[in-house]
Amino acid sequence: MKRHREWGKVDDELDKVAASMKQAADDGRKRMPKSFYEKLDRLTRRSFLVNDDVKTGLAAALEAEFKVEKAPGEADVYIGRVATDLDIVVSGDSDVFCYRNVKTMVRPTRHRGQYVFDVLDKSLALRKMKLSADDLVVLAVVSGNDYQSNIPGKAIVTVRTCTWQTIV
Repeated sequence: MKRHREWGKVDDELDKVAASMKQAADDGRKRMPKSFYEKLDRLTRRSFLVNDDVKTGLAAALEAEFKVEKAPGEADVYIGRVATDLDIVVSGDSDVFCYRNVKTMVRPTRHRGQYVFDVLDKSLALRKMKLSADDLVVLAVVSGNDYQSNIPGKAIVTVRTCTWQTIV
């Protein structure tokens, strides 16, 4: 696999983070600041890049070892119905993330010719957005999805700042 030039920078930064963790442990520190974990999260997300050869190999391995469901057209409803708490849904369609049964989703995107896989954890996302699972469904409906457009003239950021009484 051809190494992406950004990987070198990310790798160096991850080495620095690992060194600071080791130093903190040697110093007897039991906790690291929140900014440390935010940086670590950002770096690990940037370090997982995949080219087309790896993507093809991954697809073959997935089909050989895992249950892979392919559906013509919109598969969201089917996936939302059959997903269990232990399933990880791999989909480029973020609408599937709003279904109650989908807890973890891997969303492939392209960045500078490489595939990047974003791992989305629903409980973490809900906590960060300060929403309940039901609120997420309402937000998805009013901000646009595969089945309907959003509230005319309102982007998702505007919709998110509205009170729920205004929307409902």
